[in-house]
Amino acid sequence: MCINLYDTTPNSLIIIQFLQLESVTYLNRGIFVMSKFSELNDRLNEFLKLNTPPVAIKLFKSSEEMKKYVKRRPRNKIALCQMLGQSRYIGRVLGGTAKELDSCALGVAVLGFTDYPEDIAEGKRFKGLYHRNEDISKKVFAETPRFEVGVFEGILSSPLSKSPIEPDLIIFFGNSAQIARIVHGYVYGTGERLVFSTSGETACADAIIPPILTGKPSITLPCNGARILSAVQDSEMIISVPMLSIESIIEGMKKTHEGGIRYPPTFQITYISPQPPVSHFIGMKPPELRE
Repeated sequence: MCINLYDTTPNSLIIIQFLQLESVTYLNRGIFVMSKFSELNDRLNEFLKLNTPPVAIKLFKSSEEMKKYVKRRPRNKIALCQMLGQSRYIGRVLGGTAKELDSCALGVAVLGFTDYPEDIAEGKRFKGLYHRNEDISKKVFAETPRFEVGVFEGILSSPLSKSPIEPDLIIFFGNSAQIARIVHGYVYGTGERLVFSTSGETACADAIIPPILTGKPSITLPCNGARILSAVQDSEMIISVPMLSIESIIEGMKKTHEGGIRYPPTFQITYISPQPPVSHFIGMKPPELRE
């Protein structure tokens, strides 16, 4: 099931109204205020038209520091991807540590909350499942992005519009055309190609660690666990963007939108041959030399 949080049909409005009740940040003094990131969420969705809100991620070096901003933690042990799913689909602002998130040993390990269990590190657990032999399995996990153990103790996951603190990065779930628009926004101002890296599994590692370590957006495919546990759709990809890059990406999306590069795409399929404006970009001759 795919819930469009920006749909305006009666059933969807019920969902939206429920989430809007939670679209405030509760302060200790008992005052409710709209998150300052609501406007940022709206500006992004003007160009992306996402089915579910972007997810804000904040990492904490100590769990005590996290407590200042997190009023709710998972009641039961869950996986990291499930926490992101609850933020996407239910609108929850959640905090987690190794204690709450160890339903998936891979998720807490890539965050550096713990080490890999011995059988995973030695390549035994996934031998014959994902990997041909133990050596290949060891290689996969040795090359999977991860933080050093002990650098961080806590993580906050929130719909962007409700984030109670400046996030470190924003994770977007969307189809390939929506993800491409974010890439357009990034390339517009940098000229840099984005490098795609994945093993097909442990998508949380590809989504969270590289943007923090490199300062650049990271694209990846949802892993099997995320599809099963957090309702990631068959059509969706993931791109995560460091918060420091988000304004320049929005500017790039705005400028390319003005130039005609949009989502949804402005289809041109009714002509015998490509006509302006697309022909100006793909034709053999530059525009000024055409008749």
